[in-house]
Amino acid sequence: MARAVRHATGFQEEVDWGLQWEVAILKRWADCAPLAATARGFIKSGSHDPFDFVVFDEDGTVLCYLEVKRRRTAFSKFGDAIFPRSKRTFALLVKQKQRIPVIGVTEYGCGTLVEVSLAKKPAKEGDIQRRDRTHLPPVPHVFYSKAQLTVLEEGDE
Repeated sequence: MARAVRHATGFQEEVDWGLQWEVAILKRWADCAPLAATARGFIKSGSHDPFDFVVFDEDGTVLCYLEVKRRRTAFSKFGDAIFPRSKRTFALLVKQKQRIPVIGVTEYGCGTLVEVSLAKKPAKEGDIQRRDRTHLPPVPHVFYSKAQLTVLEEGDE
């Protein structure tokens, strides 16, 4: 399932590259994630929301918020999942106030698909300087180790 990789260079090109994968990753997740078994619909968030999709059941009850990421590299190269710390902050708030999970889903260049609860304590935190945003300060991120992730589908390593 490995695909040809073309690295984006500019900010908007990088954003567009990630957005093109969102629906396909959502569909893969919906086909194999246990939480998605009762899902009956998905709503795409706004561009400034701290999640990508709201997942709901047939009664319209929110099952979870979903944050979708695509990494160009193979899962075996890193073996972790990385999300902006702001996504975890949102997950903790939603867990406390609404008791609704916020799930981070990552698809790797090799095709491996993983998920993790963003309310879970990460293995580590650190700042990442984006190559397409060198004029901006580094962004705080959380890192979930391979042991913290649920592999939903194996890819071609």
